[in-house]
Amino acid sequence: MGLSSNASLSRIIATTKITVGAGLNDFHLKGKKVSYIAIGEPNNVDIIYNFPLGQGTVDLAYAACRADNTL
Repeated sequence: MGLSSNASLSRIIATTKITVGAGLNDFHLKGKKVSYIAIGEPNNVDIIYNFPLGQGTVDLAYAACRADNTL
């Protein structure tokens, strides 16, 4: 998607850095959680815009997982 002037396409991506419930969260602009991925000891979120995939592109959001040294 990349940059858009359509606010309905925008998301807030954040990590929860607590012992119970740690993970990567996706919220829409009104604050409602859209999705959650449980990961151990997440670090900061990074985003890659316009990543080539198949015949198109996608935006990727990821965080390092310090518990097992993965992304």
